Amino acid sequence: MERPERLNGATKAGLALFSRPGGLSDEDLIGRLGIYHYAVHIRFVEALDEDFPLTAGILRRLKRRTRLSFEEWVGLYQRKHPSRYRSLSQYGVEFAAFLSRQRRRLGSDAAWLSELARFEWEQVLSSFGAPVAPLDFTALAALPPEQWDRARVKLDPSVRFFESRWALAPLLGERPRLKCAPGEFRAAIFRRASGAIGHLELDSRLFGAFKRLQRGARLQAACAGLPPEAAPQVMEGFALWAREGLIREISASG
Repeated sequence: MERPERLNGATKAGLALFSRPGGLSDEDLIGRLGIYHYAVHIRFVEALDEDFPLTAGILRRLKRRTRLSFEEWVGLYQRKHPSRYRSLSQYGVEFAAFLSRQRRRLGSDAAWLSELARFEWEQVLSSFGAPVAPLDFTALAALPPEQWDRARVKLDPSVRFFESRWALAPLLGERPRLKCAPGEFRAAIFRRASGAIGHLELDSRLFGAFKRLQRGARLQAACAGLPPEAAPQVMEGFALWAREGLIREISASG
């Protein structure tokens, strides 16, 4: 939506189509539209602030260098990516890509900051997963040991895998750094039983094994190629996932 003071003559002529309670003048009507415009903008700010709390916090801390408030960042995003959805839940879908193109304003920080935003958007998507029944540990205990190699694992629908070439872990605390170094970061993002969104950082071996499990591989196939010394780590990770509720079903059938 254009700011009221920028409305062209044709748009102003369209004001005649509005009903005029109490005989409002064009100036009064434009003023009311301005209030509406501001209210919509603030709602967009709130939506991105809620979905990207870490990224928004860093952009606010970078204001002295970028000369842009977070509200102004949202305005830039809105002009480049007007909302195409009826729900604000999808409003931030292009925010990470938008930040990746802001090298003129953010310099080299655009690369890692956009990756942080991409991680936060994956958290949003994880929250959309439909709830399912928890793992039946009674059925799990009844699975014969000789059938474990053939077992398939059904992960919680909220589980999403994230991988980056930036070492994002130091950015995920209460007071994230304003710098990030190239490196490796792999994590599984999921919704806890409480409804809160969490993540588990994984090394490359566990990351690959669990992604194969998510695609339907049997346990033996998912762990194929792992060195023998990795087996305890895989099983420890497997047990942790079961406790956290990421594993919803284990079956040797099919």
